[in-house]
Amino acid sequence: MLGRCGDRRRHDVAGRGVATVGECRRASPRRRARCGRVGTLFALVLLAIPLLASTEGQLPPEILVDRFLVQAARLIDEQDHAMALDALDEVLALERQHGLVLPEQFHFQYAQVAFSAGSFQIAMDAVDRYFEAAGTTGELYQEALELWSQIDAQQRATTIEAEARRQQETEFWESVRESTNPAELEAYLARWPDGVYAPHARTRMAVLRQDLEVFRDCPDCPEMVAIPAGEFWMGSGADDEEAIRFERPRHRVSVGRFALARYEVTRAEYGAFVSATGHSDGSRCWTDDGRGNWEWRWRNGASWRNPRFPQGDNHPVVCVNWEDAQSYVQWLSSKTGESYRLPSEAEWEYAARAGTEMRWYWANSVSSGQCGRANGADASLRRQYERIEGLNLELAISCDDGMAHTALVGSYEANVFGLFDMLGNVSEWTEDCWHENYARAPSDGSAWTRGGDCGRRVKRGGSWYSSPQRVRSARRVSSTSGLRNGDGGFRVSRTLD
Repeated sequence: MLGRCGDRRRHDVAGRGVATVGECRRASPRRRARCGRVGTLFALVLLAIPLLASTEGQLPPEILVDRFLVQAARLIDEQDHAMALDALDEVLALERQHGLVLPEQFHFQYAQVAFSAGSFQIAMDAVDRYFEAAGTTGELYQEALELWSQIDAQQRATTIEAEARRQQETEFWESVRESTNPAELEAYLARWPDGVYAPHARTRMAVLRQDLEVFRDCPDCPEMVAIPAGEFWMGSGADDEEAIRFERPRHRVSVGRFALARYEVTRAEYGAFVSATGHSDGSRCWTDDGRGNWEWRWRNGASWRNPRFPQGDNHPVVCVNWEDAQSYVQWLSSKTGESYRLPSEAEWEYAARAGTEMRWYWANSVSSGQCGRANGADASLRRQYERIEGLNLELAISCDDGMAHTALVGSYEANVFGLFDMLGNVSEWTEDCWHENYARAPSDGSAWTRGGDCGRRVKRGGSWYSSPQRVRSARRVSSTSGLRNGDGGFRVSRTLD
């Protein structure tokens, strides 16, 4: 039974009594005072606020507040604290909308309901609002301190429990992440259907069941993987602290089936093209001096044949510009009769993520296993150049993959699509013109070649000297289409019927 203002049968803040705004307005002065005491649930004395006239088709806010308070009391009686909290949120919305002044006790009692609903941070914020309104002289000051202590203890316990669950999930995932048995991935999903690695697990299951086609159109052609059609979130969300403005807004993209090279184009593959066509090496390349001095500048005579650091035939080709890459895919198309091209930026990110939404396709944490999965700035690079005064290597990751420059293609773990070196090793050209952000970007996976700056093209993936932040799946940079540099290469894609 709902207690009235001044009724001895009013119940306590655990949730069984209410005095509404209207009742408190109609009460005698003595009973009005009692409406604000600790024994009454949501006794809102809004005497400082005149009854607002209703607008056409809308009840006065005082009556709406009363409705939500009665609803909250009933829901608390039914032990539905989450729904009761929703009702009280409507009261707060009315407060903001109409300039109502809620008494200090409301915030304390709101905090109790939020605590019972398991919304600990919301409860903590409400206690803080009570302290701000009532100070140390508030009637419920000691009770509020005790409630604050209970919330703090529960938050700590919840954090410890959540960390233990995350650790358990990660350990289980690591035990099955490379499994070729879909049943083991299903076991993970059964326990963590919305887990951190759930998108990765689902994509891997699809790949295992689909048995992705791997093919090569000619002996000198790159090995290709048929990538299934799908949808994904492209770019970085507002909660990604590593993101830069070029990566936003995050947007949904549908990608059709296409083929992508399993590896970055190698020196041997590019050399076959040059031998067949007589394509020019160019006269210079922007690269290091090759003696560990980290002096990057235009170097006459440097080229893909000699980028001024050690490479073999199965290293990714570097010192090639976007125009060189276009000539290469045109040669492949002519040689095979198939439609080779550079991937669109959307296709590239879709393939790099391989069903994941994490910052790196294997994890959200920078410390989680980069050296086994991507060739970026690490202890090897630091060791090679640490004697150089003024060179900032603080962002290099602490692990050591033994590679100070490029690595042989395929040296690191492949992603779920079976693609190697999508992150790190060399920065890869895409088809797209450069745009400062994704506003009005295509949603069909096609290359964005209208508008923007087509004298600059998009490069993705980072390279052998990139910090972890620069080898994220969403990271994008631009480069002039004619630039040849010592960390830039490419991989090819092919249109599938």
